[in-house]
Amino acid sequence: MGSYIGIVAIYIKKLDSFNGKILNMIDKLKRCGIKLSNVNILEDFPMEASVNTNCFSSSNCLFTISDNRYFRGIVLEIPESELLNNNYSNEKINEVDGWLFALMKKICATINCDYIFCDNEADILDFQYNCYDGSFNTNFSIFINNIDKTIVLNDWNIDGLSKRTAYYNN
Repeated sequence: MGSYIGIVAIYIKKLDSFNGKILNMIDKLKRCGIKLSNVNILEDFPMEASVNTNCFSSSNCLFTISDNRYFRGIVLEIPESELLNNNYSNEKINEVDGWLFALMKKICATINCDYIFCDNEADILDFQYNCYDGSFNTNFSIFINNIDKTIVLNDWNIDGLSKRTAYYNN
């Protein structure tokens, strides 16, 4: 089994309403091409998910709802090999990186999360260890702060190995 590209959406300021809105949020994700099978809203219980957009399709994704004392969030894990279709050329990596950036912006606008980030093997605890101190000096390939509308594209692509050569309009 290869690695996963994780897309993580974080909620901080909306903690009170998170549990009550999780099913509505899951329904809204369908607008982004993300569909869940066997929906179970238990925390830290991975659900099977499929992603079907005009750029990418996979039925081997995982979706997890996570809770932390300070924040809550969702994690979508997409198999890297399927995302890149086993094509690790710079051109393909740049294409997928751009697609993930567009998908993250769409997810962020659709479910109104506070932060969203993406990287190789990204997980919700990465937010706690890298960002929650308030510095937001991120260690993620792509990071969107939906509170102050800032976007950080670091020097590496989503594969975690190659240097970023493409940047996108915000």
